Amino acid sequence: MHPYGYTAFAFDLTPDLNYSSVNVLAVRVDNSAQPNSRWYSGSGIYRHVRVLVTDPTHVAHWGVFVTTPEATSASAKVSIRTRVVNESSVVAQVTVETVVLDTRGNRIGIAQSKLSIEPGKEEEAPQEIGVLNPGLWSPESPTLYHAVSTIRCDGKVIDQVPTPFGIRSLAWSAEKGLLLNGKPI
Repeated sequence: MHPYGYTAFAFDLTPDLNYSSVNVLAVRVDNSAQPNSRWYSGSGIYRHVRVLVTDPTHVAHWGVFVTTPEATSASAKVSIRTRVVNESSVVAQVTVETVVLDTRGNRIGIAQSKLSIEPGKEEEAPQEIGVLNPGLWSPESPTLYHAVSTIRCDGKVIDQVPTPFGIRSLAWSAEKGLLLNGKPI
């Protein structure tokens, strides 16, 4: 059960599946048990509903976090943290490869990390990728890049997650206010 319709959520259906026959998945909304308020909170299914099938070892749900701790028009450092979960019964030896793609889909950076993940545990692969002459994100120029995180086990791709992100710097102070890419906003 998820009591709020404006936030994303996920359910792991693995324990409820019957692997020896056909399974039927029904999604419905029942808001009758929710307390009402003076604000209409809405009811119904008005966002996408997806079934994600993963390998037992995969990128954790919402497991990729991208930041740009350094960003100028000359260069940027893209920091990517990818959490990988091992829901199998054996130790997983995996390679986490992250490729940064520009707005045209061209590969402009790559990083690889090796992880050894105990059964029932998760590990994080921190990576950094440098980008030369990036297009800085701003409201006037909302340039988006993609970090594609690929998990491999024994050379075989077992999961892949694309994450869109903008390269930009943010700073703030009492004297200058909010600065986006070094300019007041």
